[in-house]
Amino acid sequence: MTTPQRPLKPLGVHTSPRTRNRVWAAFSAGKPAAQIASEEGLPRTLVYGIRTRFAHQDWGVSPQGRGRPSKLTKHDLRRLRARIEEEPSVSIRELQKCAPHVSADTIRRHVVNITKEARKAASAGSKEGNKNTDKGADVPCTDPDYAAKQAASDEATSNNTHNAQAEGDKQQM
Repeated sequence: MTTPQRPLKPLGVHTSPRTRNRVWAAFSAGKPAAQIASEEGLPRTLVYGIRTRFAHQDWGVSPQGRGRPSKLTKHDLRRLRARIEEEPSVSIRELQKCAPHVSADTIRRHVVNITKEARKAASAGSKEGNKNTDKGADVPCTDPDYAAKQAASDEATSNNTHNAQAEGDKQQM
């Protein structure tokens, strides 16, 4: 002998945002739940649930933040954008110094998005005029030796140009 199965639980009533807003407006106007339920054709318990949700969730809106949060912060993304604008052919390994807490694959994924955005901005900028203003683009990388390396690189570049000018002056004589 087998135990009989339980009957299935009835499906809940789905309400549209408009219906929920009407219910909330009626509650705010002081109508009783039974009257709202009969006018809207909803169960009274659902009307109470809508009221509770609106009261606790800031007007019934679901809280933001669905899904996994990004590994790169907005600050990290600004540094990556600045580094790419400074030197478009920079390697992923060099970019990883701007955000050492994430993998190269993560940086590569974000770089693809950054370059897509830059292309869109460039095409939109050519149509409307150049309005590309990125606040915080001059933020340096977090690499502790970044400033020293940058200064050494700048000094080497300036020495090379001075040496090339000196050689050019010698050849002219």
